[in-house]
Amino acid sequence: MMTDSRSDRARIHDEAGFGLIELVLAVLVSSVGVVAAANVSLGIGSQARLARWDTDRSVVARNILEDLGQAGYASAVSRQVVVVLGPRQYQVTQTVTSPAPRLKHIRLAVSPPAGRAPGVVETRLAKSRPLPYAP
Repeated sequence: MMTDSRSDRARIHDEAGFGLIELVLAVLVSSVGVVAAANVSLGIGSQARLARWDTDRSVVARNILEDLGQAGYASAVSRQVVVVLGPRQYQVTQTVTSPAPRLKHIRLAVSPPAGRAPGVVETRLAKSRPLPYAP
C-alpha cells in the first residue's frame, strides 16, 4: 500500500506548476496583446495629428477668406503668404481667376509643415453692383 500512495504523490507533484511549453505560449499571447495595444496607441496619435492639421488648415483658410471679404473685390489677387499659427508655419498659395467680369474665383492651397499634400479651399467673390439711382 505504501507504494501506491508514493506513486500517487509523485504523479501529483509531476503535474503541478507550468511547463516550458505553457510558459512560452503565455509569453507569446501576452506579447501579441502588447503589440496590438502599441499599434492602437500609434494610430490614435496619427489621427490626432491629422485632426490638428485639418483644424489648422480650416482656421488659416477662414482667416484669409475673412480678410478678403473685408478688403473687398479689388484686393483679391494671386499671391503667396506664410501664415504662423501657434508654433507652426503654413505656406498659403492664393490663386485668383476671373471667369466673369464681376466674379473672381479664389483657390487657397494651404501646405502643411510636414510636407503632406496641401489642403485646398475654393470660393467665389462677387463684385457688388451699384444701386440704381433713385431721384
